[in-house]
Parts: sequence; C-alpha cells; structure tokens
Amino acid sequence: MNFLKINYKIIKKIVPILKWPYICISQSTKTKKLMKKVIILFVLIMCGMMSQPTQAQISFQANIGLQPLWGPIGYDHVEYYYLPDVDAYYYVPTHMFFYMENGRWVNRPYLSGRYRNFDLFSARKYVINEDRPYLRHNQFRSRYLNARDYRRPMAIRDSHDSRYFEISGHPEHSKWRGNVVVNHGPQNMGRDINRNQNMNRNQEVNRNQNMNRNQEVNRNQNMNRNQEVNRNQNQNVNRNQNQNVNRNQNTNQNQNVNRNQNTNQTKPQTQPQTPVKTQPTGKPQPQNNQNTKRENPTR
Repeated sequence: MNFLKINYKIIKKIVPILKWPYICISQSTKTKKLMKKVIILFVLIMCGMMSQPTQAQISFQANIGLQPLWGPIGYDHVEYYYLPDVDAYYYVPTHMFFYMENGRWVNRPYLSGRYRNFDLFSARKYVINEDRPYLRHNQFRSRYLNARDYRRPMAIRDSHDSRYFEISGHPEHSKWRGNVVVNHGPQNMGRDINRNQNMNRNQEVNRNQNMNRNQEVNRNQNMNRNQEVNRNQNQNVNRNQNQNVNRNQNTNQNQNVNRNQNTNQTKPQTQPQTPVKTQPTGKPQPQNNQNTKRENPTR
C-alpha cells in the first residue's frame, strides 16, 4: 500500500507537467502554427535522410565501371586515390592525375617525367571520397606517407568478381552481360557467390586434371626412357658377350693350330729303306774298278 501511495503522489505531480504543452497550444493560435511548421520541417528532414542512402547506392554502382585496373577491390564508389609514393592524386571520374608542378597543382592524364614508368599495381593507394583533397595535402601526407599498417589489397585486374567485368581491359571483360544493371541484392549476391564458387571449383578441377595428365605423361616418358636405356644396356652386354665368345673361339683355334705345328716339328724324320739287290750264287760278284786299281797300282 505504501508503494501505491508513493506512485500516486508522483503521478499526481507529473500530470500537470504533461498537460502544460497542450494547454499552451490550445491557448494561442501562434503556437499552433509554429508547431505545425516544426512537424513539417521534421518530416522533411527525415525524408531527406532516408533518400540519401538510395542515391548514394545508385552513384556507387555507376562508379565501378570508371575505376582503373590497378585500383583496389572492395569499393563501390571512389572519388580520389592518394598515391603517397609519388605524392599525387588520381581522380577516378576523369582519369586524371593531380600533382605539384612548379609550385602549383596541375592535372594530367599521366604522371610527371620521373614517375612515367612507375608501377601503379604495386604502389600504395588510399581511397579518399572528399572534394579536392589536394587542397589539404599536408593533412593527408602526414597521415599516410609513413603509415606502417598498410596491407596491399588485391587489384581489380586480378579479381573474379562479376561487378568488375564491365571495366574495359579486364581479363574477364568478355563475360560482361552488356548494359544490364546487376542488382547486388541478397539473392543476386548469393548467385554471384555460387557462380564464383563454381568457377573456382572448375578451375581447381581443371588444374588437377592438368597436373594428373602431366604426371602421367612424365611417368610414361620416364618409363620409355628407362626401357630404352635398359634395352641399350642389354644390347651392349650381348654384344660384349658375343665378342668375348668370338675372342675365346679364336684363341682356342690359334692354340690348337700352334699345338699341331709344335707336334709336327718334334716328330723324328725317318728315311725310307732301299731294298738290297741279291745276285745269284753261281756267278762271282764283280768287283769295283776302284778296288782293282788299288790292288794293282803298278798297272
């Protein structure tokens, strides 16, 4: 009960305060008109704030096709790129560089002479969506020149996101679906994600197939090469064996010939025996004239 009494007292004090604006409005017509104007102004402000995101989204989608290939991914709308390595700005809508020359800011479609061959793909880039940031150059230079937490994002040229296919010069520009406005809502984003996943899956499958095909080709080449080497080695071994056999045969033949020759030389030479002629016993054998001469030397 005490609690109810306390609340009743509080409510009794608050009610007159709540009735005060109504009493003031009802008493004067000027306050009524003022309140109407305040309400109308509040409604207009709320409508303007609600319409800004829609207009920004439309301009963001239109700005994607103007971004350069060396620009970082992940930005639907870009006004300026600040390049601290060359101390210059790049204006995306007109594709112009802003840099200091002879003490004043100039815009050119290319960098100055000493940076003419500068690699913009590997350069540091910071997105600045402000109007003419080069007029506040000292502020941005002190903020980004010696920044150490920079992580180089992927370039638009290397992205497989279908939003960037409309940029001329993109490797997959041929897959762009013409001037059709692509709504990147939740459903279409899911479709794009599925398309990218399928593309990645197909690329992975093709890569694996090519790897397997190359491995199979290399394996077959190695097998053929090994077989050829083994065949050549076997042929060399057979040739050597045949040469050894022929050499052995020749040595054996030579040894046999030499042995036969030696045996022929060591055999004694036998003269043939002449048969002795026998005369009959009735007749005396004639003596040689020489013997007769020797017996009768006086004759």
